[in-house]
Amino acid sequence: MKYVVAIGCSFVQGSGVELTKEEAPALVANKLGINHASDQHDVDEDITSQSGPDGAPIPDKLYFNRGLAGACNKFIRRKTMNWVSCNQDKWEDLIVLVGWSSPFRHELFIGGWSYDNPIPYVDRTGGYRQLNSPNITGELAQFIDEDENINNDFFRHYIVHHYDFDEQIRVFLDEIIILQSFLKVNNIKYIFWNSLDYKKRWEKNVYGHKNEKTSLYKNSLIDTNHWIGNSIEYSWEKFLDEVDEEQGLTTRMAKGKGDDHPNQLGHKLWADKIYKKMEKLYGKEL
Repeated sequence: MKYVVAIGCSFVQGSGVELTKEEAPALVANKLGINHASDQHDVDEDITSQSGPDGAPIPDKLYFNRGLAGACNKFIRRKTMNWVSCNQDKWEDLIVLVGWSSPFRHELFIGGWSYDNPIPYVDRTGGYRQLNSPNITGELAQFIDEDENINNDFFRHYIVHHYDFDEQIRVFLDEIIILQSFLKVNNIKYIFWNSLDYKKRWEKNVYGHKNEKTSLYKNSLIDTNHWIGNSIEYSWEKFLDEVDEEQGLTTRMAKGKGDDHPNQLGHKLWADKIYKKMEKLYGKEL
């Protein structure tokens, strides 16, 4: 294995720990003997066109982290497919690590956005704005001008259909199946997991109302052999909660005080689980 690319939200990015060194995917890369990390964070170019650290030639083995704090699952699926498609000559020596995010996060494309003419509140994701559902109405309203170029009928339609909670779960499962199929058909090695406990957030947001038929039907199309814990309902977040409760450890930055991100121990323990799954699936190829 020569290349590791990791994509996800702040858990995968490594919020709070030393980036490209202490986050779980970086620790996995180190176990594979990959000690150099790419400094290319926001482009999907062929890596052979880039220079290595300090302008040196590209190392034979490289680790890439495309994680983004607040990333939604559409961003994760899109970024993964873009990066992999731009580096087709690396497929044989590549493993893709994907930590899925909350189904209740979204990105909104702003057509008039550019670096030279930025629209307020649009972040660095290249024309896309990450949105969390509790604030969606207020943030989207900023893009309706005085002449109501986006009228109320469109606004209501957009909110009702795009942000229906059951629909968000269906879209979430679709993103998983799309990326799974893309990787499988191209024989690309991969490991999936949920960084966040989506089921807990689902129940909290929909007040117990769920479309179980949709969930069960689409779950049957997901190859859980490639998931940590062999289940899409088992998450990094849930694992850390169990470790803290059962072993009396502290695996979060400051749980209950505004920062539930994994600390160094939380990343190390999850890296061990990722690597164990890799050994089970690809032991002879590592």
